[in-house]
Amino acid sequence: GGVEDRPVALDLSSLERTAWNRGAAKDLIAAEIADFDPLDDLHASAAYRARVAMTLGLRVLEKAVAQAEGLTA
Repeated sequence: GGVEDRPVALDLSSLERTAWNRGAAKDLIAAEIADFDPLDDLHASAAYRARVAMTLGLRVLEKAVAQAEGLTA
């Protein structure tokens, strides 16, 4: 299972070409997932799925930033 019944993509384009700021990234991800309608079933609650979406979104961005910094350093 996922967050919703279909794949979704976040629009994080406003973070492009900006200095990494975890708070700004978290705020943007929160705004994006606010539009989600997370599934709520016996496997996981909607609140849990929303928290996982936030956590995974931040992890992906942090990893991308670390990789990008490694390429430019």
